[in-house]
Amino acid sequence: MTFTNATTRTQQIDSNLIGGKLALIRGMAFRRNNGAQSTAIARKLDLQVDFGYGASTITTTFDNNYASGTRKTVHAKKTVSLPDWTQTISKPEPFDLVIKLDTPFAYNNKLSLVWDVIVTNNAGGGSYSMDWFSTVPTVTYGEKEVVLGTGCKTATGTFAHTTAYTADTANLNLGYSGTGGPASAPAIAIVGATDLALTVGLCTKLHGDLTFLWPIGTTDTTGSVTQSFPLPWNDAFAGVALVSQLLAVDTTQPVLPVALSNGIRATTPFVIGGGATTAFKIDRIYNQTSTGPTGTLAKSCAPVLFSL
Repeated sequence: MTFTNATTRTQQIDSNLIGGKLALIRGMAFRRNNGAQSTAIARKLDLQVDFGYGASTITTTFDNNYASGTRKTVHAKKTVSLPDWTQTISKPEPFDLVIKLDTPFAYNNKLSLVWDVIVTNNAGGGSYSMDWFSTVPTVTYGEKEVVLGTGCKTATGTFAHTTAYTADTANLNLGYSGTGGPASAPAIAIVGATDLALTVGLCTKLHGDLTFLWPIGTTDTTGSVTQSFPLPWNDAFAGVALVSQLLAVDTTQPVLPVALSNGIRATTPFVIGGGATTAFKIDRIYNQTSTGPTGTLAKSCAPVLFSL
């Protein structure tokens, strides 16, 4: 309830970002809870945001959770306007509550990142519920995928591709699906780190950079195929950006006997799931009625999107 009551404070200490690719953080964004909220009208409030690095021991005392000398005010206290959240937009909902930092924060990727949102003088109007995990999620997901280009036309439709990158307590699961491909045809996933966007005489651009070529089975009679590859979780897998594209044999194509799907840019999850609270490595401290000095310590957390 960070943005519901007149005065609140929410602090999150995230150790899962260690070793990632965050650099100069220029902003942060939250999203609404899933579905329409009749009370979540647009509102104004006074907002201060502090960043820093986490102390070695996290407690219920907000200020003690910063490593000595690392706390910085990155958004000075000022009145801001929050968007109307009374209607649902999509699933998942967009990160449209955007907070632009006055002073960018240079994250070193070596220590736990602390963000601290302090709200006062909230004009309110009713519950304004943002997305959050009440418990450690069973499965975690990567960032929302970005579609690259359009797939080839085939006898069953347009060759379309989606991904599902998830993690549980043990595995990173890389899922690849296609629809509208050539019927009853062998298919592979082309996976790499960069978007080639090459015009090479095929029916659409080549997006995958050919680092990995993974057979994903044979399409069915409607041109659909789905395959998932479980890999034992390693912290090096967190937040990896991948570009993928499907290729299937298609003798009806005019130049080369293959069809390509659209490309997809997506990231792997930043953290494992499955209820492993010690491995989840995120702590949240919150107070729904004041700015401290203390709050409730929990493993529940709020998804946040950082802008660079």
